[in-house]
Amino acid sequence: MGGKFYTKKQKIIHRIIVVMFFCIMFSMMFLAGIYCYQNIFEDRSKNKVKSSLATSNENKMPAQETEYNDEAIESVNPNEIDNYDAYKIKQALLGVKSEVDKALEIEKWRKTLNNQYDRYIFVGDSRFVGMADYADKEYDVFICEVGVSFSFLKDHIEEISSYETHNSAIIIGLGINNLDQASEYIKFLEDEDQNSFTSDIYFLTVNPIDEAFAKENGYSITEDEIIKFNREIINHQGKYRVINTYSVLTENGYDTGDGIHYKRNTSEFIYMIIKQYFSDLANR
Repeated sequence: MGGKFYTKKQKIIHRIIVVMFFCIMFSMMFLAGIYCYQNIFEDRSKNKVKSSLATSNENKMPAQETEYNDEAIESVNPNEIDNYDAYKIKQALLGVKSEVDKALEIEKWRKTLNNQYDRYIFVGDSRFVGMADYADKEYDVFICEVGVSFSFLKDHIEEISSYETHNSAIIIGLGINNLDQASEYIKFLEDEDQNSFTSDIYFLTVNPIDEAFAKENGYSITEDEIIKFNREIINHQGKYRVINTYSVLTENGYDTGDGIHYKRNTSEFIYMIIKQYFSDLANR
């Protein structure tokens, strides 16, 4: 039988169809490659955004920035110390869409508090200065300055005493500027001849730092020094009690501006932890 013959025109059409077929296949493969690349890029971008939000969103509690030594943290708290209902407080700070909503949630939280004392006298350094904005003017007094240490406590005995009532509490937030003087605080607070305070006294543990970030900003303080200071303060409490906010922050996260000083959301969180602590005492 004779073979099938194509005209010149048919051959040209056939070649065009073949070329078009391969062009379409190549185009589809090219587009598929772009689609896959975009997905990978978007996933990476989302991860970066999530990481950024965890540490920079001022309306939310930050993700923990530093890796901690669990064994070292536990050693700060060798004895059982009061637990804090951090969950209730975090609900007032997390998931809010604006500062207005946040303020409303915090106001709801305040209404749940029972005050153990009729006055709270906060004595501290720059970390308390950052907390003073959240004071309850009906109950709180802040006596604090930037860069102060143990001598500030001794030099302000009269001023502190002037704010005392028959049912007041003194909350001391010092130590970050003189971590080698834990014994001086203990002697002062345990010796009635050195202070004339009639209030119940509470010592706030020195809270954690982001050591690497602090070093970048010229600070030489180490986490080990803080742990040693806190351990000594906790182990010698007698006429004063310890509020262990160090453990609360290491468990729930915190955010600093320079490795040492906390951003507003963390300062607010610490203040709320302290007031929740006293409310829990009143409820017992």
